[in-house]
Amino acid sequence: MGRPRRYSDATLVNENDSIVQQQPLADNDRPELYRTLSETPTIVPNVPSSSQPIKIRALPFVTLLMKQGLFCFTSEASLQKYKNNKRNLELFEIDPLTKELVGCPIFQCVSISILKGIWSKSPYIMKIYKYITSEEKLHETSETKHELVGFNAELNLYLFRIEYCSVSQDSSTNKSGHSISRTLHFHRPDPNTGHLYTATLINKLLHRYTDVKISYKPNLYLRWYGTSGFASVFGSLNFKLAIVNQEGNARVGTWASFSDTNATILRPKRIMKEGILLVGEPEQDTNIRNSDAGTSELSKNTEVVCCMCLVIFEFESRKETRRHGRDNAMFMSMGSGPLLF
Repeated sequence: MGRPRRYSDATLVNENDSIVQQQPLADNDRPELYRTLSETPTIVPNVPSSSQPIKIRALPFVTLLMKQGLFCFTSEASLQKYKNNKRNLELFEIDPLTKELVGCPIFQCVSISILKGIWSKSPYIMKIYKYITSEEKLHETSETKHELVGFNAELNLYLFRIEYCSVSQDSSTNKSGHSISRTLHFHRPDPNTGHLYTATLINKLLHRYTDVKISYKPNLYLRWYGTSGFASVFGSLNFKLAIVNQEGNARVGTWASFSDTNATILRPKRIMKEGILLVGEPEQDTNIRNSDAGTSELSKNTEVVCCMCLVIFEFESRKETRRHGRDNAMFMSMGSGPLLF
């Protein structure tokens, strides 16, 4: 069996995410397909363009002592502010330059127990909550489930935790074999279209990658490399999101990557860093949503990538935890094991 083919970085896509140019792969262009770390650190946004400047956003993932779930912060500065505030959410701030929320997590991913799911007859296995600010209290009749978690008297802003995304799971068998599909259902409509959207993660039996389908980008083909097959007992905490062509045999570029290289073994200030997600964003992103309080949120594309990574991390970390005989990473601290691929 020959070595897998390299993914080419020569493919270009236009603003409609359709492939317009692709160079053939050379015969000697054949490094390992399943490397979890790219040979080059280049990360591009979802629509790469040589004339469009990009920036790399680093989002740390952490677990908190006596707190359920996995938390994500918009930046290292936001996480450090949260530590300095001794985990007091009411002391959050608004960055004067970016207008982003600082000193507070942006997402919280929580798994739903099997028994709780049976009792509530819920089709979801996981929920992702988002922290937002508002100048007024949200109405009880609001369609989005929410919880008031704090009030900053100095800024005169309320902090809410809303139910942002629910994750369902389904299994299927076809000619390509067995697969598990995990669909992220986002509850906040697209501000441009007013429609709800989904992102589906398709994990096959033995393949070390996860295919992605995003409802509002049907012509964009994505794949998370470095993830384990759903039948594997060995997890991986280093993976990257690549843009591929329709056939899946050529890579346009890397959109995002996650690594637990900087994970902390000891828990300082009751906070355990699990890893960092790097996401490529355009310098001038038109998909940024502004809240009612005038604060700037992450772009829709970055939020979708972040939520997908939270879900993948949860399932991969469970395997790593079982392999090392430790408690679940969503509730207790853990150290990552050696990479096997």
